[in-house]
Amino acid sequence: MNALAALAFALLGIHIGAHRVLPIGYAPTWSPDAQRIAFVTRGNLWDADADGTHLAKLTDDADEPAWSPNGRRIAFTRDGAVWTIRVDGLDERRLAAGAHPSWSPDGREIVFTTNLTGRLNLWKVGAGGGWRPPPLHPLLPPSRRGCRA
Repeated sequence: MNALAALAFALLGIHIGAHRVLPIGYAPTWSPDAQRIAFVTRGNLWDADADGTHLAKLTDDADEPAWSPNGRRIAFTRDGAVWTIRVDGLDERRLAAGAHPSWSPDGREIVFTTNLTGRLNLWKVGAGGGWRPPPLHPLLPPSRRGCRA
């Protein structure tokens, strides 16, 4: 989504023709089957049917939503960490310190940015989470970590 479209959503909500289907918010993202839209409004993660019906608040203090490929979970960020939650709003899991989560096509891993090593790098983690922090794996080889474009 380009910056102008994101600003319009933040100020006006989502409209179909002259009909507003979702409230004011930002960071909208379509579910893989295009039936639902997740978004953030007033700092909370919400989702709704694509026509604006069945609006549901999933969790508080969330940002940067990203749907899992199977549409069953949404990754998001909160307080400098990457989390996932089921689309019914249950089973929140903190995965790792980081931001900008993105699912692998098979849904097994999430790639994200973090500065755990003192430099901003791309890392990946298993999507399952759990009570203990899962091991982190740098995405780039040591010679390419922290490279500047």
